[in-house]
Amino acid sequence: ARQKRGGGGEKRGGGGKSVAEKLEDASYRVSTPLVNSFVSALDSAEQRETIRSLLKTIEVVRAEAEQWRMEATKAAEKNEGSAVKELEMKVKLLEVENANMYLLQDENKQLKAMMEKMSKRMDSESLLEENAQLKHALRDMKERCKLAEDKLREERGVSAKAGIVRPSTALPERERKARQMVRVEELLERNSWGGAE
Repeated sequence: ARQKRGGGGEKRGGGGKSVAEKLEDASYRVSTPLVNSFVSALDSAEQRETIRSLLKTIEVVRAEAEQWRMEATKAAEKNEGSAVKELEMKVKLLEVENANMYLLQDENKQLKAMMEKMSKRMDSESLLEENAQLKHALRDMKERCKLAEDKLREERGVSAKAGIVRPSTALPERERKARQMVRVEELLERNSWGGAE
């Protein structure tokens, strides 16, 4: 039958096989007897030698596998020991950090309590009243100091005209009043920050 190329394939005629199928059948018919003849050509001696060689190879492979297994076990035990030590060190560090965390929590609680106490004290009415009293006392003391200074200047002027030298007895009193003013100012500053006197 004629074969025509059309559409990239082979045309079959009269229900027959294609060229590729015929070549495949011929190859099968040729290769199968060759394999069978090769196997049958091996005599029993060669088969026994092949079997012994395979068994020996299996023994060698088993021995090597056992050696590798033992080495792997030793390495695993060694690594396990070092891993255990490393874990123990990590546990100790975590214990220390845990203890420090509790200490920090206690300090935090104490600081919060102090802040609440200071906040309440700063907002208390008694502190505000005390602060107002101190401011009033400071104003009164400043007025007294001013009067004392004016009086002292007046007395010094009179004494200078009369040619009388007066002892400086008023100077210690002036210093004492100045220290009292500084003390009152310090109390005001402490009260503004919630401090206790």
